[in-house]
Amino acid sequence: MSEKKQTQKEKLVAAEKECHFLKQTIIALREQLEQLAQDGEQLRQQAVAEAHSEIIQLKSTITALRDEMENIAFENKRDVQNAVADGSAENSQLQKTIAALREELEHYRLSSDERTADLSLGFTQERSQLQDTIQNLRKKLEQA
Repeated sequence: MSEKKQTQKEKLVAAEKECHFLKQTIIALREQLEQLAQDGEQLRQQAVAEAHSEIIQLKSTITALRDEMENIAFENKRDVQNAVADGSAENSQLQKTIAALREELEHYRLSSDERTADLSLGFTQERSQLQDTIQNLRKKLEQA
């Protein structure tokens, strides 16, 4: 029995060694699993932080682009208003020029009508004088 006891002791020692080895393996696997879980959590947190950072950057970009669009829209509106004002001022100036030219043309027309009437009156008077002179000369000729 002693051999049997020794074999049983050896089996027991071998079983205890195997049990100890399995416990060490379990501990090592548990540590690896915990490390993987921590690494996964760190990666998740890092991904969340990067996504949050990207979101903040995108919001900033959107705000900047929105501001730029508003500035461009304001400038365009201002340019259109200036163009309309310039066109209106030019239109007003042209209307004043047209009115002045019409007045001047009317003045020249009236002046021309007066000169024509004066010339016509002068010609009529001169013709009348010439006709009177002709009649007087005829009478003198007839008397002579």
